[in-house]
Amino acid sequence: MNSGIAPRRNNADLYVAAGLPRAEFSKQTVSPTVARLAFDAKIGTLVHEVLSQVVDVCQRLGLDHSGPLIDDAIRGVVLDRGMGRGDKARLMVAGRVAGYLTSWLPASPTGLLGAEVRVTQGRVDLAWSHPERGTFYDEVKTWRHDQKVVDSTALDQVEKYIDAGVKTYGTRFAGVRLITLGNRTAALWFRPDGLIEKLTGSVMDLTPCAINRQGGLVA
Repeated sequence: MNSGIAPRRNNADLYVAAGLPRAEFSKQTVSPTVARLAFDAKIGTLVHEVLSQVVDVCQRLGLDHSGPLIDDAIRGVVLDRGMGRGDKARLMVAGRVAGYLTSWLPASPTGLLGAEVRVTQGRVDLAWSHPERGTFYDEVKTWRHDQKVVDSTALDQVEKYIDAGVKTYGTRFAGVRLITLGNRTAALWFRPDGLIEKLTGSVMDLTPCAINRQGGLVA
């Protein structure tokens, strides 16, 4: 019996009729976890790149006068990496960059030696020097973890940087600050003597607020 209703056409037929190319979709399934990890890794790279561009100026001018510079750096870095519209990426990068600048950027007289500094066994994110505390490296991580559980990859990386720092600066080298932007309380100070301390409240917590809590001493 004819219902009088024209047979329905599928999307493929409609594309052909309109002369449009049909989208080809992969039949492979990709784990969302893998995709998220890849995205997070990209965010970490972008954060490092932005910090390398702005930390020196932010320290000299202060955060109140560095807003436009930070915004421009974030916008340029995210767009250059082809992250689409990049709204999500910009927000994530901005949050982590702000986390470092507000919570961990050392105050004067600590001086920046360089960003993305090549050492014997890798490239450190930031290298600093303090007239009394010595030279130290900041290894900035954008992931979150419990301070008692540092993954083996990060631990190996830190140990290599300590070896490189001691080789370059001798007794002037003060160690590596492992900074976890997703969890401030998990940040650690890896000392050259093999000891590990919580970074917050240690002598290597060199932010203006921390120095004020220590009685205004910078040495």
